[in-house]
Amino acid sequence: MLLREIMGSKSQFFAVAAVMFFGIMLFYSSYMAYFSLKESVAAYYERYNFLDYYAEARNITPEMVKKIKAVDGVAEAIGRISAEINAFAPPKKTGDNAPAGSIFISSDIGSTGKNSIRKITLRLISVPDRNPPSINSLLIQKGSYFDSDNKFLCLVNNKFAGYYNLEKGDTIKTIINLKQCDFKLSGIVSGPEYILALKSITAPMSDDFGIIYVKESAAQQILGYENSYNQVHVRFKKGADAPAAIDKIEKMLKPYGFSNGFDRDKQFSYKVISEEIKNLQNTAIMFPSVFLIVAATIIYIMLKRLVNNQRTQIGVMKAFGYTDAAVLWHYVKYALIMAATGSIPAIFAGYQLGSLLLGVYNEVFAIPELYPVIYWKVVFASVFISFAFSFIASFNSVRRIAGIQPAQAMRVEAPEIGKTIFLEKIKPLWNAFSFSYKMIFKNIFRNRQRTFLNIFGISATIMFFMISMFFADSIDFAFNSQFFEFQKQDYSVMFSKPTGRTELYSIQSISGVERVEPVVQLGVEIIKGWQKRETVLIGLQRSNKFTRLIDDKLAPLELPDEGIVIAHMLAKSFGIKKGDMITLKAFIGNFKLKEASREIVKQVRVSAITKQYAGINCFMSEKALGDFLGEGNFATGAYIKTEKGRGTEVKKKLLEYSGVDEVQGRLDIYNAFMDQLKFMKIFVGVMIIFGGVMGFAIIFNSTLISIMERMRELASLKVLGYTQYELKRLLFMENLIICAFSCAPGAAVGYLMCEFVGYLFSNDMFALEIVIYRKTYFIAFALVFLCTIIAGLATGRSLNNLDMVEVLKSRE
Repeated sequence: MLLREIMGSKSQFFAVAAVMFFGIMLFYSSYMAYFSLKESVAAYYERYNFLDYYAEARNITPEMVKKIKAVDGVAEAIGRISAEINAFAPPKKTGDNAPAGSIFISSDIGSTGKNSIRKITLRLISVPDRNPPSINSLLIQKGSYFDSDNKFLCLVNNKFAGYYNLEKGDTIKTIINLKQCDFKLSGIVSGPEYILALKSITAPMSDDFGIIYVKESAAQQILGYENSYNQVHVRFKKGADAPAAIDKIEKMLKPYGFSNGFDRDKQFSYKVISEEIKNLQNTAIMFPSVFLIVAATIIYIMLKRLVNNQRTQIGVMKAFGYTDAAVLWHYVKYALIMAATGSIPAIFAGYQLGSLLLGVYNEVFAIPELYPVIYWKVVFASVFISFAFSFIASFNSVRRIAGIQPAQAMRVEAPEIGKTIFLEKIKPLWNAFSFSYKMIFKNIFRNRQRTFLNIFGISATIMFFMISMFFADSIDFAFNSQFFEFQKQDYSVMFSKPTGRTELYSIQSISGVERVEPVVQLGVEIIKGWQKRETVLIGLQRSNKFTRLIDDKLAPLELPDEGIVIAHMLAKSFGIKKGDMITLKAFIGNFKLKEASREIVKQVRVSAITKQYAGINCFMSEKALGDFLGEGNFATGAYIKTEKGRGTEVKKKLLEYSGVDEVQGRLDIYNAFMDQLKFMKIFVGVMIIFGGVMGFAIIFNSTLISIMERMRELASLKVLGYTQYELKRLLFMENLIICAFSCAPGAAVGYLMCEFVGYLFSNDMFALEIVIYRKTYFIAFALVFLCTIIAGLATGRSLNNLDMVEVLKSRE
């Protein structure tokens, strides 16, 4: 009997199984990737002793490192040197004629030809001469650790080496303190500190930045550190009172020019990977839930209709002695087999999809041993969830038959009492409808529960389409706002050290430069009560033309002469409001290059809060910054606008300046971000396909159920002269009207869910603004109507096989 049930409704059966398939596939793939990523990262951190805390100071002696190691709760402490240096990179090395040294100085710096060479930034990090560091240890992937007494050996991170095809023995020529230093590549490595190697929180992934590890003796000699460091890294004992130990360490480092201290949670790479793991878990719950709820809704409608059609058979079975439990179990089994048909193949497909997802993470993050693993707890959870949804839906749809007596069940169910629908009371409107449309509206409003569930399912499909496209809309809006509305400069120039206005005059004199504005960028710490956060303070001219700030109502915001303007995400996390007083701590000087410095700690009033979609910067006018620092006018960089078509020429000349540390093109950064969002477009496309399957299944099943319910009505119409085309058109128009009714609630629920998703996926590094373009609504509606058309074509065969004589026979 069960096999006959399945074969008799195989189209509906497999349509629901397909929805279940996609829901479980998304669930399994997301959770498999989530556990793989989470466990691989945790194991990597543990195996290679990722730091718990690090501090920066001007001059940390080995004796001080020993004292820190003796602090109660500290398991290990090491000193090291870190500084950012420059190099020039040629095109990628390819073929047999490639140069032996892939990074070097060339006389045609900044040329525009095919073999152009550009300036890049390397983060120089000192490591022990003989053995890998005990904290933030290194995994040697190619080559070896320093294998000779040559002081100028180096290691580089694997992503950077991979881009330039670097091999052991290549020479890397760098610029350090205006001097050329040549390093011979000894090995290619990865480490827990730089799972994601980005120059800054707002920088895109780029081949213009890499990590270079050099011998401690070489770093001390080149950078002027005589048996001292500018960083100390710490690992705590398990169960130690870390806050107390950190407080003690920072007090000990005060006489040594302490600048900043960061625990693991504030380390940039750790924050990014932690947010990604959290987002992956949210994805594993959110998207599959939509599919499973819709599948349960279809099962509920489908089995309820099946029970009504088989009412007489149920009565006969009860009369022959079948118990209520046996009858219920028969229909529940139907739903469970449907769940198994969808979920078991979904686990295999989910494994493949999860493997592809982990492949994407391997492209982005440097995590060794990140590979797909079969997690049996996820397998069992996938099967259990699919069975649970199916059982609940099926049991609730058929449980009412338990109380029906056999004699009562064997009678044909009394037809529903015909009632006047509200449209009939609007005489001018009702009379304007044709006979066919009157039947359509009566069927829609008399079967309220089925109509409501259909509207719910189609609304869920619209919501799913909107959420899928919302990510692309929000990110596109954020980057377009950031790079085309809030930033107007063509190039940003960062100087090697703070400088006076004479450097700006020199840049202004470059042919092709149209306008130059000074900018000051300082690393600062914001403190309010027990909360503190490191961020970047940007000082601008009050009447600047290149940076546009807006308030929470998106109105232009002018820099005040006094106080500070902070980003809205930072204000939200601190609970800061306009007019509040905060503590601002800054250090003047370059600690990484061991220059003299001084600490400035002052109370500052929050003059305004600015809407910022990418980053959490703070802003001050030149006057306010001068008052805070007690310094005259100076600049750490400049914003530049060039004459049309002369940007590359200007950039080439800027790179030739000895005092220029970095030149970034606004459009170059924007394009780099857009390249990294290619995966987002693939994600949206895949989700639209999944949503299309869900929408088709809903409309396809509801149409078949409608045909089953109205067999006698449709056969009677056929006898009265309705053609096959007219009957199909009748059902098609009914589905279109239900789709039209679903658009408004679908859009409303979709918007609310997008707000919820924005809340889940936003963090203090990036605000996922609730932006849904009009085209997203139109695309979502168009896709649902397309599903309706395809479902209408697929259900046409049911009407072709309609036997008028058989259907019109009385079954009593």
